[in-house]
Amino acid sequence: MAVRKQADEAIRRLEERFSKSFFQQPAAIDDYTFDGERCLDVNRQFLNAFGCQAQDVIDRPLAELQILADEQRWTTVREPTPEIEVGAY
Repeated sequence: MAVRKQADEAIRRLEERFSKSFFQQPAAIDDYTFDGERCLDVNRQFLNAFGCQAQDVIDRPLAELQILADEQRWTTVREPTPEIEVGAY
């Protein structure tokens, strides 16, 4: 039982680290299902860059997201972001 508890705690820590890096990233990030058919989540920077709300993209098929077809918006998103130092968690 102790091994299971340790494993559960390790998974919880990994999920927490991923969540922090995803949502606090200065770049616009979107996360899709493996087959690219459905958006799972986006961070605040993605919403700001594309001028949309989370409900406009989450759980929607990639093919329906017209915001991704807007070249002017992509130009803004594709501009380089300053490098940040990634430290240990």
